[in-house]
Amino acid sequence: MLHEIGGSSRSWDRAGPLLASRFELLACDQRGFGMSEKVRAQHGTIDLVDDLARILAEAEWTGPVTLVAAAGSSAVAAAFAQKFPERVKSLVLCAPALIVEPSARDNALGRADAVQAEGMRTIVDAAMDRMYPAAIRDEWFETYRMRFLACDPVGFALANRAFAAGEASLAGLAMPILVLAGDADIRSPEQTRAMLGGAPYAQLKVIARAGHLMAWQAPEAVAAAISTFC
Repeated sequence: MLHEIGGSSRSWDRAGPLLASRFELLACDQRGFGMSEKVRAQHGTIDLVDDLARILAEAEWTGPVTLVAAAGSSAVAAAFAQKFPERVKSLVLCAPALIVEPSARDNALGRADAVQAEGMRTIVDAAMDRMYPAAIRDEWFETYRMRFLACDPVGFALANRAFAAGEASLAGLAMPILVLAGDADIRSPEQTRAMLGGAPYAQLKVIARAGHLMAWQAPEAVAAAISTFC
């Protein structure tokens, strides 16, 4: 289970317990987030792919796995599946961000510069407006906001630069792929559907009252979709 940029393994705290009785789960803190080392050197998507391969090796998960990825980490999951197709049973991509449009690239680089210079508080309100819109805010909103605010700003900046420099595709992947689109996400379900091109076994499901952080915002619906798919 791969968390979004600005999240951590704790991003799965609401959906994970709903899946734990049926699946063996492994949620990791990616480079620079959560309890992982706070890096200071620039990395790229391929480095995160290699990190994931090492994590699976350390956990002795040698068979094919289902990768569940949130937002920008969907690019890591897709790149891992492209590099190691024999190690991936299926993909579940939640509010995926695979293709970095020029405007999104500029925004990611601007966020990186602002945060590295002045800290997470400079972007937290704008980020929450985009990822956790007011119409779906609930009692869990403030917990997520506080965790986001506590991110290491340099690690966050490096992750955004890695995201801006990379691009991933589902084209040619032959495993089953479930793409979950939130009806309150940054991208519309129609925009998300466009990412499915070239993947013959990909399917789209829309999650109601969910934005960019759907495993936190709509855990029951996300868990149910994963359970049905897997």
